Amino acid sequence: MYWVIGNEPDIHNETAATYSSEFNTLYDAMKAVDSSIKIGGGPTAWCDSSFLTTFLEDSGSRVDFLDLHFYPGNDTESQLLAAPEALSTDLSDARTLINTYVPGGASSIAIRVGEYNLSWVDRRVRLHRRRLGGGRRHPGPHPGSRRRRPGLGH
Repeated sequence: MYWVIGNEPDIHNETAATYSSEFNTLYDAMKAVDSSIKIGGGPTAWCDSSFLTTFLEDSGSRVDFLDLHFYPGNDTESQLLAAPEALSTDLSDARTLINTYVPGGASSIAIRVGEYNLSWVDRRVRLHRRRLGGGRRHPGPHPGSRRRRPGLGH
């Protein structure tokens, strides 16, 4: 069973130190009940190196996996096409942070992408929507949208 503590504390004005303290308290309580569960943390809205550095310094000995969120800018087709490389860079940066700040336990800390979305709508579709009042006029996700899939990890 996998659990993630918190959700994007960085955009909710929670400091990394406060988040880490709360993570440690909850981690210890949850593991006391069931030591087999895996608990992830650091679910920032993007790969925020400063926040994750503090989190790993304060909670790296506890965290089972780092939970990353990935929402690249998708205003243009070229931004969408650059997203896989940007995700690869984020994953590499996260691994470097883990190796640097939790050297003794780095090999046991996984990285998971807990949230992501990639979408791009052709300029002609945007103009058509604007003429219709800006709302979505079709059921389901935007054309080209990829929804979050649980378990995408590294």
